[in-house]
Amino acid sequence: MRPNLSFNRILLCIFFSISALGYAQKEFNNTPDYSWADLKNASLYLELFQGKRYFDNHRILNNKHKYFKDYELLKGSIIFDNDHYSNLQFKFDLHEQQIALYHPNSDGVTLIAIDMNRVNAFKIDGAIFVKHRIDKQVYLLEYIDTFQGKELWIFHQKTSSFKMDDKVGYYEFNPKETLFVYDNEGWQRSDAVKIEQFYPKWSSTIKNWSKEWRIKKKTDASTYLKSLIKFLKSS
Repeated sequence: MRPNLSFNRILLCIFFSISALGYAQKEFNNTPDYSWADLKNASLYLELFQGKRYFDNHRILNNKHKYFKDYELLKGSIIFDNDHYSNLQFKFDLHEQQIALYHPNSDGVTLIAIDMNRVNAFKIDGAIFVKHRIDKQVYLLEYIDTFQGKELWIFHQKTSSFKMDDKVGYYEFNPKETLFVYDNEGWQRSDAVKIEQFYPKWSSTIKNWSKEWRIKKKTDASTYLKSLIKFLKSS
């Protein structure tokens, strides 16, 4: 039987008031998991699976797709209406900011466009995304790391461009990422994924270390920043 929801929601309200850093690190361990053992049966009545069908209307001819990390489905967990569901398969459409969730009872290809207004956070391929309201706008930000009292987050987007190849139309998607930094003064942002301005004493070190990432950081800002912070912590 499902635990008492009123009591659990009180605990969850307390839980969600913890700092963003603590939340990003712990929410998937501390939130009750309501997936149950048999997702194929649970999916018949869980609201998580009751969204509209997801359609991908963009033809691509190369690897410049619109999803986070991979075109294929990835394993992950979702906190939906403050309830935790694990052992899911989905992908994150960065063009539409939409989770496309695999339905266990589908024909093998049907994906559900879940209600993103009810998503609190999710984990996909090891990356943690948390919903934040910043300057009256809502973002799903990937948590990167914390260095010298500053939390680093990335807002991932992909912009589209239409191409023609032998009279065949297709789309290419390119990353457009925004860096958000949170500390005791609140949120700051940078439209370029550069952290030198936030750590002026480390500016020269960061610039020198980043030379090898000049191209790759434009396509994989997450790995770039995580590697950079790891280097700075060990310096």
